[in-house]
Formats: sequence, structure tokens, C-alpha cells
Amino acid sequence: MSTGNTLPAKGLITIGFTVVLLLLLIWIGCSKTKHPDTDWQYRYFPTDEGHWVMYEVDSTAYNMLIDTVITWRYLVRETIREKYADPSGTYWHRVHHEVMRDTSSGVWKSGPTGALMRSKNTAEKREGNHHFIKLTFPIRPFATWKGNSYILYDDVHNCNYLGSWDYRYTDVQVSRSVGEHLFDSVVVVQQVADSGLVCKNLAIEWYAPGVGMIYKHNERLASQNTAPVPWKERAEWGHIVTYRIIDWRR
Repeated sequence: MSTGNTLPAKGLITIGFTVVLLLLLIWIGCSKTKHPDTDWQYRYFPTDEGHWVMYEVDSTAYNMLIDTVITWRYLVRETIREKYADPSGTYWHRVHHEVMRDTSSGVWKSGPTGALMRSKNTAEKREGNHHFIKLTFPIRPFATWKGNSYILYDDVHNCNYLGSWDYRYTDVQVSRSVGEHLFDSVVVVQQVADSGLVCKNLAIEWYAPGVGMIYKHNERLASQNTAPVPWKERAEWGHIVTYRIIDWRR
């Protein structure tokens, strides 16, 4: 015989189900806290058709064979175009590359067309004949990858330029200024930092969410002069190129 303080079996089942449901919701909430959605990371490498970025580029070329050091400044604009499938069935977006050599003229001239693609695990770009793995996902501090693994490198006398570089995230979600623009949550990728007596390779890129690459610095230098002076003073061959963002599609 049941008493007034005893719940019927149906009531116990209902309470038990409610408790289980509440525990499940709490677990899901905790799981989301511990394992946040990683889709935000893909914003560092936009693939939207029509997205464009404009850079001011400073370039210095060394050629001591003709005793020449040439410096110049120009503008570069890259615009993401239509999607296409390569022979393997992978979808890419064409990248329209434009250059303005004379900034006073306002005239853009088309340059070599590139391409980019973003998968679940990588962000890749084709520049000329070179295929780079620019970013890997998830983005984690100090994660490393072989960013030049698609490039056939067989010139042992080329100072390891575009060789088996270990790309790495040296800074994640930091503030960086480029010209008059301040960016939050910037990701810094060091592609290589290798300097010896006769060769120097340095390549760094910064990425901002919703924009893409905002800064790039590349040094490829060589010299037989081993005097203890800065590379810029003793370089006999190579280049220094720096891209700084000045505008983009907002």
C-alpha cells in the first residue's frame, strides 16, 4: 500500500528523465566552453569572390656584378575571382594580381594570375609557379608545418631558398599596426629565419581576420663579404621586399 509521500512510478520516470536532460544540457554547455567553434580561424584566409586587398610595396634589389642597388616603391592589388576545379577535382579561386608602378598615374596593369584555396586543415596559395601552404588549422601557438612541401627544390647551391622551411605560428591573436591601421587578433607566421656567413633567408607574414595577409617581409641575400657589418651593407646579390596593407574591401 502506498502512502501520501510516495510518488507513483510514472512520476519517478518523469523526474529521472528531467534530471538526465538537465545533466546533458550542462555537459553540452561545458563542452562548448572547453572546445569552442574553430570556424573563426578560417576568417584569416578569406575566399569570398570580390574580396580585395591593396598593398604598398618597398623593394630593394642587389646585383654587385654590375655594381647596382635598385630601390623602388609601387602598389599591388589582389582580388579574389571565380572558382574553378583543378585536374584533381580540388576547387580553387583565381586571384587577379594588379600592379601600379607609377603611383602618380593611377594606372593599374595586370600581373600574373594566382589562385587560392582553403580546406578544413590548410590555407594554400599559388603565386606564379609556386604552391605554398600559408596557414594550417587549427591555429595554435608554435605549431609548425612544411609550407613549401609542394615546391620541387633541388638546387643545393641556392642558399636553401624556398627549401624545406619549417613554417610556424610565432604569435597568435596579438595586436599589430601597419601604417595607420591597427589590427587586433593578428596571427604571425614565420616561414624562415636563417642567417649565416654567406646567405640570409628571412620570411614573415601577418594575417588579420576578415582581411587576410596584412604584412609581408622577405629577405633573400647572399654575399662573399664576411665582414661584421649588417647584411644590408654587405649584400652582393638578392632582394628585400616588404608588403604593407593600405586598403581592403570592408
